[in-house]
Amino acid sequence: MLGLIALAAVLASRLNFAAHPLEDAAMLMRYAVNLAHGHGMVWNVGEHPVDGATDFLFTVVLAIPIRLGLSPIVAVRALVISAVVLTTLLVYLTARTTQRAARPVAVVAAAWIVLGPGFRLAEAGFGAPFFGLTVGAAWAGAWWYRSRPSELRRAAAFAAACLIMGLVRPEGVLLAGLMVLALVVDLGPARSRTLVGVGLGAVALGAAYFGWRWNYFGYPLPNPYYKKGAGALHPDGLIASARYGASFAWPYLLLVSVAFVHRATRRLAVFTLIPFVGFAGLWLLVSDAVNYLGRFQYPLLVLGAMSLAPLWTAIRSEGLAGMPSVRTAGIEAFGTVVLVALVAGGVGIRLDAFDRYALFTRDGRYETGRVLAGFAGRGYTLVTTEAGLLPFTSGWRTVDAWGLNDPHIVHHGLSAAYLDANRPDVIMIHTTYSPIDPHPALEWDPGWNRMTRQLGDYARAHRFTYAAAFGSIHETWNFYVRATNPDACAITARLRAVRFVPLGSVYPLPDLLAPHPTASCGRS
Repeated sequence: MLGLIALAAVLASRLNFAAHPLEDAAMLMRYAVNLAHGHGMVWNVGEHPVDGATDFLFTVVLAIPIRLGLSPIVAVRALVISAVVLTTLLVYLTARTTQRAARPVAVVAAAWIVLGPGFRLAEAGFGAPFFGLTVGAAWAGAWWYRSRPSELRRAAAFAAACLIMGLVRPEGVLLAGLMVLALVVDLGPARSRTLVGVGLGAVALGAAYFGWRWNYFGYPLPNPYYKKGAGALHPDGLIASARYGASFAWPYLLLVSVAFVHRATRRLAVFTLIPFVGFAGLWLLVSDAVNYLGRFQYPLLVLGAMSLAPLWTAIRSEGLAGMPSVRTAGIEAFGTVVLVALVAGGVGIRLDAFDRYALFTRDGRYETGRVLAGFAGRGYTLVTTEAGLLPFTSGWRTVDAWGLNDPHIVHHGLSAAYLDANRPDVIMIHTTYSPIDPHPALEWDPGWNRMTRQLGDYARAHRFTYAAAFGSIHETWNFYVRATNPDACAITARLRAVRFVPLGSVYPLPDLLAPHPTASCGRS
């Protein structure tokens, strides 16, 4: 166990704590800051609550250290790193106690959590490992209940863990249902009566929360789900889920394949497969956009790691029963070699991934947000296509043109009338055209292209100064400032002075408007 803690400390020390959070992570931090300061779960202070964070309980918990004076970035990283460590301990203790696994097997299962993307997600500011911790608690509760299904306290503990998991993210509710289904299939309806009775109580509490949140936010689901789901199927989400599931849990998939083939261990294999395959399949309903390091599929890492020990134990005992002792010894020796290979290979792959996916540099949107922060508190409004770092760092009232944090845009669309009603002072458009070549060099999502063209047309028609454009002919970050804004000259000058470095780049991008007189202050 000390070795696991030491490994976690080594990996955590590799993080770049000076890095800025990623876009979607910054969105959640904005909600947590507003909640911590007593404004409620709102995107803009003084406006109607919006659930754009999706991680409801995580946002509430994050608001506590922020309220106590911790910076949002430090608070989220501390919380997520703690979640990774606690999940590691939970997997180890579950393997040693409930699953009765040998110490080496428990260490391997727990190490797989440490070697996952959790620490990099903490660096980026994402709360997926916090959700993973609640998934681990619920799955551990399922194993605990499964060992003695007649005990009421075990059923109650499992139901409580499922309820908490559902409060963190909506898909936690569906995963809880998959875990219950796995238990009912494994134990049979008669032996699952205790769980069903207690589960009804948990469902009632969950329904009460659901009714409250519908009344509080105005919509039953988080705002991004309407945007990313859009009532359509998303094969890209399913393909990505399968890819990340295989990457995160390939040792589990190897063992469960062996267990499924053997009749004596097939029932156990089915029990573990129901929540794993079911959760992986859920992502057919949601777009794969901004799925950094497979954060949406992080629970598959936890489910797979926690299922490793019992599968290995069952294959080793039940799977080899009745075989000659010489043959059994040979198979066990081979299994030991495979186990060591899994650990060594896992360490190599995960450490290499840490280096290959270390994409963090100084982000240009963070720097431009800091520029706008100098004009905060003056009642100005920002309209932006990417409502993460710019709103978080600037503190401006913000309209999210893509709609992740704007129910009106998600349900009614972006319009010139809506922009007029919000009277933007600065518009930022991340697009595929530039002042050098106004024709798109490549096509992104059609909806995104419509939005960027609509914003560009609006800016040109409403006396906005084309203040700065960073990038290339293939991808550009465009900033427009309302010419009649009293600080238009100062905002334009300070934006033009930014050394804009987008994510994944090591070189600052030039201001593409430098040779263009239309970018001068006061010109539209």
